[in-house]
Amino acid sequence: AVSSRVKQRNAARLIQRIRNRELAAALDGWLESVDIARQHRQIAGRAMRRMVGRRVAGAFSGWRDTATSLAAQRRLVAKLVARIRMRAAACALDRWYEFASEAKHLRFVLSGAIRRLSQRQVSAAFAQWYAVWRSAVSS
Repeated sequence: AVSSRVKQRNAARLIQRIRNRELAAALDGWLESVDIARQHRQIAGRAMRRMVGRRVAGAFSGWRDTATSLAAQRRLVAKLVARIRMRAAACALDRWYEFASEAKHLRFVLSGAIRRLSQRQVSAAFAQWYAVWRSAVSS
């Protein structure tokens, strides 16, 4: 009877081991499928990131090109505005120079005329004094 109990216990252990192997194999299969699914998700994620990255890079490149073009246009407009302002300033400077030159010439002409008038008055006064002196000396 002992040996049949031992045989039964050994048989039960053997059956348990077979069941455990089946469970372990099923668990291993499940773990492998989970690992494969994870790898597929990673591959799909990388592919998606690449596609999104390309779109983002393309959008950024387009924005950069547009921004560069707008900056160049702004610089050109600023140069044109500066050129127009400089032309107006140059015209104003030319007009001022003409006015200043004319004013200087007029001052020179008027100072000569005033000098001549002043000398004429001094000369007339001297001539009158001389005439008075001459008449006083002669008498």
